[in-house]
Amino acid sequence: MNDTAIDFLKSRVSIRDVDPDAVVTAAEIEQILTIAGSAPSGNNSQPWKVAVVQNKDMQAEIYTRAYQQLQVKNAAGVFLVFGDRSAYEIDHLVAEKLKNGTLAPAGEGMFRKKIDFFYASSPAENSVEAIMLDCGLFAMNLLYAIKAFGYDAVPMRGADFDAIKKYLELSESWQPVLMIPFGKARTAGNEKIRKKPAEFSLLFK
Repeated sequence: MNDTAIDFLKSRVSIRDVDPDAVVTAAEIEQILTIAGSAPSGNNSQPWKVAVVQNKDMQAEIYTRAYQQLQVKNAAGVFLVFGDRSAYEIDHLVAEKLKNGTLAPAGEGMFRKKIDFFYASSPAENSVEAIMLDCGLFAMNLLYAIKAFGYDAVPMRGADFDAIKKYLELSESWQPVLMIPFGKARTAGNEKIRKKPAEFSLLFK
């Protein structure tokens, strides 16, 4: 058992009181997003889209659309996570796999038939539900990547995402997942109070 890794996983808490003067560099942002992007997704579709806002005037505008939650305005920046359903389209999957060399041209027809059957038998796999699952995995990776760089964050759903998309001139088709203000904590987060495994799990042996 890797005690260091376990201690790290347990150390993440949601932080809302952040230093408004803290700075996270562009290089750090790129590395954080690279790590977050290693998350798994259905058929390696990687449907996530991220708007990164590091401008206090713009954050103040988003703050007004996020029910005046101060962490949005004070953070070193805000990650806005969306999902793009077009990432599940078969033509897109084929093009990406051909580009990265994980699919040979000779296998394209078989791959198309496989995905057609997959979607027909499990329609949720290219739906909003799939976006929320895949982008949720990405967002969890993102939270831990932020922590690994010595910063703190809080995942948020409380916002008018349609108004935010309109303000930032983002695609209307992007499905909102959540926003993550990040920066340096000024005060510690609340103690984690979690259910024990016996309260939420069933064991079959």
